[in-house]
Amino acid sequence: ETEARRLGQAPRMRLDVEVTIGASGTVTSAIARGQSFGSLTECVERSVRRWRFPASGGTTRTSIPFVFQGRDE
Repeated sequence: ETEARRLGQAPRMRLDVEVTIGASGTVTSAIARGQSFGSLTECVERSVRRWRFPASGGTTRTSIPFVFQGRDE
């Protein structure tokens, strides 16, 4: 958010976050790939690592797309 304000407008971009979820429902890995600016990639990874899912019988891997788009003013 700080970087977007500095630039005056956030660019439109997409990050795909590869997420690994352990059997207990905790995120064990989150790796963002794609276009980014500033520290957005690291911020998204930190946030996703705090997510919790229902417990399951094993490890799950998935990819979650994040699309960022500046507001039209």
